[in-house]
Amino acid sequence: MTLKFNPITGEFEDDSPDAPESIVGEQGEQGERGEKGDKGDKGDKGDSGRDGSDGRDGKDGIDGLDGANGLNGTSLDYEWDGTKLGVKRSNEGGFQFVDLKGKDGVAGLGGGGGRTRFKDIVGMFDPADITADNATKQISINTSPSLSVITYFGGL
Repeated sequence: MTLKFNPITGEFEDDSPDAPESIVGEQGEQGERGEKGDKGDKGDKGDSGRDGSDGRDGKDGIDGLDGANGLNGTSLDYEWDGTKLGVKRSNEGGFQFVDLKGKDGVAGLGGGGGRTRFKDIVGMFDPADITADNATKQISINTSPSLSVITYFGGL
């Protein structure tokens, strides 16, 4: 008997002269279980799983040892010469001086040992900025940015 596969019908056919019309019949009863087969080849590696959550922080470690002492630094020396200040490192030869004197300030009122008259002080201001109140014995001088109040005991 010779079986050939018919790709059109998808069945095997017997081309021998004494072949039955069809070799496909009714399904028979299930046979006995066969022997266990050989172990198969190892499969491919699977995909990686997702990352797990972070663990708790660990305990603090012990303190490390103190480091070595650093090198000795260089001291600074200074010297005054009037309004000039000189500074140098202790291992340098000469001082570098800077004059710290500022601009001259505005001239103050003449003192004269208490002999300056009140009229002279009031005379230094614009008369439009001066008001006098004889009842309270006060003179107000309006100056920018503040208001000065002067008490007097006699007439101008």
